[in-house]
Amino acid sequence: MTNNERVFIVGGTGNVGSRVVRNLIAKNIPVTLYARSPEKVNALFSGNELVKTLQGDYNDLSPLKEGLKGHTRLFLLISDFSKFSQLKETIATYAYEAGVKQIVDISSLTVSFPWRSNFIGNNHRLGEEVILNIPNRGYLVALRPGRFMSNLMVFEVPHGDVIASSTDADVPEGWISPNDIGCRL
Repeated sequence: MTNNERVFIVGGTGNVGSRVVRNLIAKNIPVTLYARSPEKVNALFSGNELVKTLQGDYNDLSPLKEGLKGHTRLFLLISDFSKFSQLKETIATYAYEAGVKQIVDISSLTVSFPWRSNFIGNNHRLGEEVILNIPNRGYLVALRPGRFMSNLMVFEVPHGDVIASSTDADVPEGWISPNDIGCRL
């Protein structure tokens, strides 16, 4: 990224997004977070001058039309599966119309599974498709992480110090840390 970058972030206060924000501000890249709670943003990032907040939520995306202007990239992480592809399409459309050159979309490894084999994969596939179908769009990078290490929360290992998986022992599993995504942007 160049010094002229400004990154807009949807999903910047969660496990993955907050690491992305920390990495970007460590590189002196200004960011704007679309968040329900400016207080939470301020608490997470200690009032860092590189971090701006545009207050809003998924119920009213209209603040994004103006808020995205002047940004070069959009980091897009949606967690609401009730209107997943509609949110992605609207936000991505606003971003490209505002002059954003690249969207980095957090998708899912399960997009590559057989069609409609699971709820998460189907939603992410539809989310990617609606962005890809936007006319005259800019660049799209769809990151497809698999299993998040941070989702493996074990307070007590119940059976002889072993964490069991539901897959066969010889099947490789692609585990990723939120830090891996955060350090790549």
